[in-house]
Amino acid sequence: MNKSQQGGHHLAAPSRSKPNKKPVRSTASRHYDAPQQQAVPAAWRKGAPAVPETLTAAPEAVRTEAARSESASAPQSGRGSRPLLIACYVCLLLCFLTGAIEVLRFQEARPSETENRMLQGFPELSSDSFFSGTFMDELESYLSDSFFFRDQTASFTKQQLGYFALPDDGPDTWDVDLEHLDAPVADAGESAEENTPVELPSGEPAGTEESPSGTEEVVSIPVSTEIDISLLNDVELYLINQSGAKTNAYTISVDQVAAFAQILNDYRQALPDDGTLHFVIPPVSAIANNILVKGTYTGWGSNLEDELSKVADPGVYIYDVTDILTPYLTTERLYPTNDHHWQPFSASKVAEAMIRNQGLPPMDFYEYRYYVSLLSNAKPFYGDALRSLSLPADAVPVMEPVCPVKALKIRNFSETSPDVFIDRSKGGLMSYMGGMQAGPWRYFDSGFHTGRKAMLVTDSFGLTLAPFLVPYYDEILFVDLRESLFSLEASGGTIREYIEYFDVDDIYMISSAYNPAIVELVQSRLFKYLG
Repeated sequence: MNKSQQGGHHLAAPSRSKPNKKPVRSTASRHYDAPQQQAVPAAWRKGAPAVPETLTAAPEAVRTEAARSESASAPQSGRGSRPLLIACYVCLLLCFLTGAIEVLRFQEARPSETENRMLQGFPELSSDSFFSGTFMDELESYLSDSFFFRDQTASFTKQQLGYFALPDDGPDTWDVDLEHLDAPVADAGESAEENTPVELPSGEPAGTEESPSGTEEVVSIPVSTEIDISLLNDVELYLINQSGAKTNAYTISVDQVAAFAQILNDYRQALPDDGTLHFVIPPVSAIANNILVKGTYTGWGSNLEDELSKVADPGVYIYDVTDILTPYLTTERLYPTNDHHWQPFSASKVAEAMIRNQGLPPMDFYEYRYYVSLLSNAKPFYGDALRSLSLPADAVPVMEPVCPVKALKIRNFSETSPDVFIDRSKGGLMSYMGGMQAGPWRYFDSGFHTGRKAMLVTDSFGLTLAPFLVPYYDEILFVDLRESLFSLEASGGTIREYIEYFDVDDIYMISSAYNPAIVELVQSRLFKYLG
């Protein structure tokens, strides 16, 4: 059977004669000055006359010179590059051996200060762990955590990411001269009750985070005659040294105390009969770290709760942060050193006091789960495992919500857009609600069914406090009245109208302002936006 009959059609290739092999020209002929173009074209055709001898044989001197030129122009591929190639192989081999030694050391679980988390130790091999897949999962995590130079690489990466991080509202908002806190204080026997007042800035804080334009109108607060100002004293926050002497950190005047009392009573009256209002002024880290970091003082205190409670209506509760946090001054990380806000632990303890004051059992800080790493495969810690971590003062554990929370931004009561509740990819305090953002209103649906709704009227200290209130409310409204984040036009209504529209039961008011000019600005906003 021929090929044309085997399973298909095959086209026979056309026959053609093999061309004669072309003559190879001498390398030297390229450099010879003889007139090559006269005979070379004919030399390539079959039957052409022989090429003259003058074109095929160049003088010996010309051939020698051409050979030298060819040799000089050829790439030196096999000489200079060989040592470099060998060096590359040696470096790769050393890297492989270093990594193998690091991995095969069978390290135990250990903390990473760079990532603020526990690194995976070499897993224990057993039949149960092997067949369940646990061993392989933990081995994969171990290999990732044992990679050589991993801490240096993670530290460098984190540093570079920091250059692109969004800035939080800076400490200029609450900037105040606290240098006097570093000065020696009198012994308790000399003058334990005489406080040295702080020289605080006066006037309108132009160009700050509180008032970026510097032109925001400040209105005076009309104080009702029902508030007996004669009962009030200045509110002070003071630090206590080892001998018991007090040094005043800041003062809120009697008039400002009365204005705060009027505002709190007005907001309480906007709520239902069983509604409650909770008010707190958190100290900033510049004050707290005189105890926690510098060790210049051993304690602190404030008369805020005592003074405001004298003239506050029923259902208004004031909380002294210094009293709440004093038991943890030496055992917990309350404030970072690189930020003016408080740590989530401090916010949780204040939230616990607020919830307990309403007759409800609060969740402890360590009952929640927290991430201490930005890595996607990181595991959360809670309870004793979280307590045992040796985290630096500036590490911020990021809460894992107990249930999914629906987050929205709201304008004009019903115009919504997506928002964020917890985003641990941002790292640090920015993970909580994505930092301060213009909503102007922010709305969070907890998924719980408690039958109550809350509103936070706050500054940036409320970012870490709000998540600890979520389990106790069906819905939470969040608003920051600062000029850059809120306007009545975008809101579409006053705070009173939002209280009625969303059936708000309780209000949490957080203001960390202690600069007198900022206090007046905060009070002005609270008054005029209530409506």
